[in-house]
Amino acid sequence: DSTITTGNSRQVPNRPNDVGFQNSVFGQSEVTGLTMASAVTNNAFVSGSTYLISNADDIVKLATLVNNGVDTQGVNFVLTQNIDMSSVSDWHGIGVKTNNKESSSATEGMDPSSLGKAFKGNLDGNYCTISGLKGNNGLFAYANGSTIKNLQITNVDINHTSTTAVGGAIADTSYGCGALVGVGVDCTVENVYVSGNIKSSKWTGGLMGDCQRCTVNSSTSAVNITANSSCLGGFLGHSNNGSLTNCLATGEVKGGSYAGGFIGHNNSGTGSITNCAATGKVSGTNYIGAFIGRVDGKSATITNCQYSAVLSGLSNSVGSGADK
Repeated sequence: DSTITTGNSRQVPNRPNDVGFQNSVFGQSEVTGLTMASAVTNNAFVSGSTYLISNADDIVKLATLVNNGVDTQGVNFVLTQNIDMSSVSDWHGIGVKTNNKESSSATEGMDPSSLGKAFKGNLDGNYCTISGLKGNNGLFAYANGSTIKNLQITNVDINHTSTTAVGGAIADTSYGCGALVGVGVDCTVENVYVSGNIKSSKWTGGLMGDCQRCTVNSSTSAVNITANSSCLGGFLGHSNNGSLTNCLATGEVKGGSYAGGFIGHNNSGTGSITNCAATGKVSGTNYIGAFIGRVDGKSATITNCQYSAVLSGLSNSVGSGADK
């Protein structure tokens, strides 16, 4: 059975200062690298090289290349300044997930290429902010094996629809939506902050919609989720074998089933959630919890995590599963 342990206090306003996004650097570091224009000219990235992201057009160029199948594995990307994306309409995210496999057992061991066209590179936000992102998904629709760090994404306005044409393929967007990543597989996320609003259907989270074997540290989601189906969380919609440490969700979650202030559905065999907190209001139809909507798994461990019955409007930490 899953194991849930708590600390001495669940008074979330008194949470430790090391929980959530740590904006310890003011101003960005100077970086050098290749331009996105060179990648467009060559229709390819040089593995091991660093590419500079300096404006909204560079982000659009990256999405266009990835969504048309250009490989980013082993490639590094760095933001050089804050970027306003409000002028970009009809945004669908970087990466295209075309396979509609939903369960962890269905995707376990599959060749990532069979699931779509993933972003496989690494992004260092360099403590910059991407603002005004609006459209069908967050910054990344599908990322595989990536490290994403030191980034703020503010004021997203996402209306997640069922299917859409992206990069010459029909993307399966019936599930997997988040301000940072829609579907993440074997990714590492460190020191990321996201805020805004998402309207979606299922497998929707403030930071990430579907988190498959990802490691997430010191990150915060202040995203409000409104959805009409299942697996809805203030931080993650669905998590399978993930490792989450020092993370915080403050947004409201309202909609269907498997709804939680932090995670909608934690389906984990060996995953862990440590020193995390949720403060948002949660409402739904069934399996709703102030922290997690439902927990499944043989040895998942949730340790020293906090929620607020007053702020969430719920007295139970988990809607169904390990503590029932």
